[in-house]
Amino acid sequence: MRTITVMTQNRAGLLSDMSYILGKNKINIEGLDVDEVGEKVVIDITVRNSEKTIDVLKKNGFEIIERKGLLLRAGKDPNKLEELKQKLTERGIKISNEEVICSGGERTILSLNVNHPRRANKVLASMAF
Repeated sequence: MRTITVMTQNRAGLLSDMSYILGKNKINIEGLDVDEVGEKVVIDITVRNSEKTIDVLKKNGFEIIERKGLLLRAGKDPNKLEELKQKLTERGIKISNEEVICSGGERTILSLNVNHPRRANKVLASMAF
């Protein structure tokens, strides 16, 4: 299974449309996480056949975020982000790249490339971020 991240404008019926498109193509959604960021929405969809899912979503006009690292949902407080980076460094995790995927309202979504993703996920899970 793999998680695919989609970013699009938020609108009524969006999830219904995505579910219909994927169901019509015999793609089962194993997991779903949605975050509203300003006027946009970031949707993580966990599926078994990621290549087919990406192809179907792209053909239907959805923007897929190709991420190579961790996707971090954070507030806009720069002190919290620095605190997170320090905790990762203390546990031997190096951040090789940091990219803002989307920012709006009180939320920011970042992509972090790290040398130990599993360990970094455990650190993130232990923090109220």
